[in-house]
Amino acid sequence: MTLTKFKPRTSLFSNNFYPSAFDNIFSDLMRDTNRPLEGFVTPSAEVIESDKDFKINLMFAGFDKKDIKIDMQENELTVTAEKVEKNTEENEKYHLSEFRSGKYKRSFHLPENVSADKIEAELKNGILGLVIPKKAKAKLKAISIK
Repeated sequence: MTLTKFKPRTSLFSNNFYPSAFDNIFSDLMRDTNRPLEGFVTPSAEVIESDKDFKINLMFAGFDKKDIKIDMQENELTVTAEKVEKNTEENEKYHLSEFRSGKYKRSFHLPENVSADKIEAELKNGILGLVIPKKAKAKLKAISIK
């Protein structure tokens, strides 16, 4: 019997034998601040826009709010967190552990029309919810001619 080394696919739309044109298209479309960072886990996110604000929900199941840090610098909102691996007892033997520990990071470039000083954050049921209000639009003022 011959054993062959497994080579996983590098993209959803390609295989090892026939690279696809979709590789370049999707890698260009998906390029943003969500690119994988060395040593960081990227939490899942959803971004919702309404007339008055943006809402960003991030998956942080099992985290306490003291573990999460939110920074804003030059219209880039960055959320970082760290989950420390728990110590195990000497007489315990894990057969399976899919709980992830390590450093988490996710960044978003925000548009110019947001009020960064009014951002609100809440951690509830493992979801970090951020509400980012938009700045009020300048109202048109009529100027009379003398």
